[in-house]
Amino acid sequence: MRPIILLTLAFFSGAIGLSHELLWTRRLIDLLGATEWVTGRVLGLFFLGLSLGGWLATRWTQANLSAARRLAFVELSIAALALPAITLTIWSDWILQAFKIHQVGTWEFHLAKFLCSAIVVLPPAIAMGCTVPLFIRAAIDCGGSVKQSGIWIYTLNMLGGVIGLWLTSTWFLDRMGVMVTMSVVTCGNVLVALVAFGLANSLSNKPVAMEKISSEDLSVVAGSLGKAKRTTNVFVLAFFSGAIVLALEVLLLRMLSLVAPSSTITTSALLANVILFLALGSVAVALMNRFQVSSRMQMLIGFAGAASFCVLCPVLMYYWTNELVAVRYLVALEGRTIDSIGAYWRILFCLIAVTAGGALFFSGFVFPAILSIHATSDPQGKQVGKILACNGAGGLVGTEFTNFFLIGSVGIYVGFVMLAAAIAALVCVQGWFAKSKLQAIALVGIVVAFISIGGARYSQLRYISPKSKTQYRIEQTDFGREGVLLVVEDSRNSRSIVMNNQYILGSSGVAEVERRQMLLPWLLHPEAKKVCSLGVATGISVGGLELLANPPDTVAVELSGMVATAAQACFRNENFAFFEREGNRIIEEDARSYIAVADQEFDLIVADLFRPHGEGEGRLFSVEHYRNAKRALKSGGLFCHWLPCHQLNQRQFQTIAKTFQSVFPRTLVVMGDSSSKTPSIALCGKKSDESWTTQELVGKINRARREKGLQDKLLLNAQLLIAGVLQDNAFPDATANTLDNARLELDAGKFWILKDLRPGGPKENLEHGFLSNENWKAFLPILFSKTTPVLAPEHQQQYIDNVK
Repeated sequence: MRPIILLTLAFFSGAIGLSHELLWTRRLIDLLGATEWVTGRVLGLFFLGLSLGGWLATRWTQANLSAARRLAFVELSIAALALPAITLTIWSDWILQAFKIHQVGTWEFHLAKFLCSAIVVLPPAIAMGCTVPLFIRAAIDCGGSVKQSGIWIYTLNMLGGVIGLWLTSTWFLDRMGVMVTMSVVTCGNVLVALVAFGLANSLSNKPVAMEKISSEDLSVVAGSLGKAKRTTNVFVLAFFSGAIVLALEVLLLRMLSLVAPSSTITTSALLANVILFLALGSVAVALMNRFQVSSRMQMLIGFAGAASFCVLCPVLMYYWTNELVAVRYLVALEGRTIDSIGAYWRILFCLIAVTAGGALFFSGFVFPAILSIHATSDPQGKQVGKILACNGAGGLVGTEFTNFFLIGSVGIYVGFVMLAAAIAALVCVQGWFAKSKLQAIALVGIVVAFISIGGARYSQLRYISPKSKTQYRIEQTDFGREGVLLVVEDSRNSRSIVMNNQYILGSSGVAEVERRQMLLPWLLHPEAKKVCSLGVATGISVGGLELLANPPDTVAVELSGMVATAAQACFRNENFAFFEREGNRIIEEDARSYIAVADQEFDLIVADLFRPHGEGEGRLFSVEHYRNAKRALKSGGLFCHWLPCHQLNQRQFQTIAKTFQSVFPRTLVVMGDSSSKTPSIALCGKKSDESWTTQELVGKINRARREKGLQDKLLLNAQLLIAGVLQDNAFPDATANTLDNARLELDAGKFWILKDLRPGGPKENLEHGFLSNENWKAFLPILFSKTTPVLAPEHQQQYIDNVK
C-alpha cells in the first residue's frame, strides 16, 4: 500500500510543480510586461532552479531524517517559497517605485526586474528540484528498488505535470482567476507534505544517506544507467544540453505565436509537449541500454536527431497550418468549431507534437547519455550535482541568448537552422571520440542532409499568411524579442504594422480616426502641457498633437523598441515627424511598469486600444493600473482609456466600465467615430473626481474651432461624440478586473477562442457576439440608458442616427 501512496504523491507533485511554473509565467507578466520573452525567462529560471535542487538533493546527507520526512519538508518549503509569487502585486510596485521615473528603461531598471523574477521563481524551483530524488529514496525505504520504482516515479511525475498543465490552464484559471488558483496549487504542496509526514511515521526502515545512492537515483530519473569507457568535457556537454533544449523551447513558442495568440493555454500546451517528449526520450535511452548501445552513441543519436528534426520544425508548422492560418480560423475553414478551452488546448497540443515532437524526443536522449558517460569515472555520483547545475545554467543562458540575440539577429525560421547547425557542430566534435567513426560520419551526413532539405524550403516560408483576406506587400521585416514585425501595404496603398501574423498596429488608411484618439482627449483638457501616451504603434495617434499651434510635450511609452523604430522610419509623414521634435520623448517600457513609477507627472494620460484578450494586456484594464494612472496625474489632470469595442462583448465592456468607475467615479463616455464595424469608446476620468458640467465641456469643445490645424469634421462637432457620464454604479452585476483575478483577460481570451468563425455559423447577437455592426447598434441604446447627458440629450439620438 505504501508504494501506491508514494506513486500517487509523485503524480500529484508533478501536477503541482508544472502548475506552479505556468502560474509563475502568467504572474511575472504583471511585472515584466506582456511580451513573448517573459515565458522564456521563466522557463530558464525554472530549469536552473530544478537543476540546482537536484544538486542540493545529492548534498543532503542527514541520517536522522527519513527520505519521506525530507520530502515533506521540501513540499512545505515550496508552499512557503511560492508566497512571493502569490503576493507579487503587493510588493512589486513598491520596488519599482523605488526607481526614479527617468531610470525607467535603463539597464538598472531591467536588472531590478530580473532580480524580482529570480526572487519569485528560483527559490521554489530549487526546492522542487529536490523532490524526485527524494521520492526515489522514499521508495527504497518502502522496500522498492531504483530500477523498478525510479522509472515509475519519474514517469508518473512527468504524466502528472502534463495533467496539471491541462487542468490549470483549461479549468482552474477560467473558474478561479490567478491568485485563487495559485493559492489552491500551493495548498496542494501542503497536502502532499502532510501525507509524506504520515508515510514517514509509518516506516520502520533505517534511512540511508542520500550521498550513497544519489548517482544511481539521478541516473534512473534521467532514464539511463549506461556505461562508457571515456569521459570528455562532461560539464561543457551538460551546459550545451540545457542550452539547446531551452533555446528550442523559446523558438517553438515564438513560432507558435504566429498562429495562436499568446496565452497561458499556448504556454501550457508547449510545456506539456516538452516534458512528455523529453520523458519519452529518456525511456528510449533506457531501452537502448538493453541492446548494449554505448552512451556516447546514444548522445550522438540524440544530438543528430534533434538537429535533423529541429530544422524541419518551421516547415512542418507552416504547411500543417495551411500556410500560417491562425488556429481558430483553420478550424473554421475545416467546417468545425472549438467548443471548449480543453478542445483548443488539445488542438494546440497536437499541432506542437506534430511540429516539434521529433526534435524534443531526440533532445531527451542527450542528458541521460551524458550522465551515463560520466558514471564510469564517478561511480559514487559526487560530481552529478555539478553536472545538473551546469545543465541548468546552460538552460538559462539558452533562453536569454535566444530571446535577446538569436531571434533578433536572424529571425525565427533561420534561428532553427542556426540551432540545428550548432547541434550538428557538437555531433562532429563528439563523433571524433566515438568508438565507431563510420557510424558518427553517417550521423553527420544525415544531419547535413536534413539541414539542406529543410533549408531549401525556407525561401518559401513567409511570416504573414498568404491566405489572409487582405493581400499585403511586405516593405520591411524586423525581428526582436517581441516577435516578428512587418511593415506592409495593401492594394489601396494603406501602410500598416503587422505583429506576429496576428494583429495590426495602426494603419495610414484610417489616419484621421487614429489622430482623433489623441486630439479628442486633448479637447477635454486643452490646458495640458505635459502628455503621456500609453502605446505608440505607428505614431499616427500621438502625432495628431503636432497639428496644434502649440503642441504639448509628450512622453510616448511603447513596449516594443522595434515598433517605435518602424513608426519613426516608415510613418514619418503620417505622424508629422513626432519623434523628431525636441519636446517629445519615446520610452521603451511596459505601460503598466512605467505608470507604476510615475508620480504626479502628467496633465493628460491617454491609453491606446489594447487587445483585451492578449496575454497580460488585461493588466492595462485593471483596478491597480487605473489607480497608478490616477496617482500619475497632476492636479486637474485627465486620464482617458480607449476601448476596442469590436473586440469586446457586452459583458466584458461592463467589466471594464465597472473597473474604471471604481477608480474614477465620474466617468465620461466619449465615442471615437460613427463606424459600427470597428467602433471605439473612451472612458475619461478626472484626478479630482469632480462632476462634468455643460459649461465646462462646451467651452473646451469650442477650442477646436480656434485650432487651424484641425480639419476633422467629427472633431469640429465633438459635442456629438460626448455620450454622457456613467450613472453611479452603472453596472452593479459586473465584477471589477484586478491583477489577482485577471477576469477580463481570461473571459475575453475564452470568448476570442470559442467564437464561431464558420461561414455558415449562427447569426451574432448581444449574447454571443462582439460589439460591432448590428450588435453595436443594438448596444448603443443600452449604453445611453446608463449615462446621464451633460450636453443636449438629443445628441445621443443624433449619434445613433449617424452610425454607419
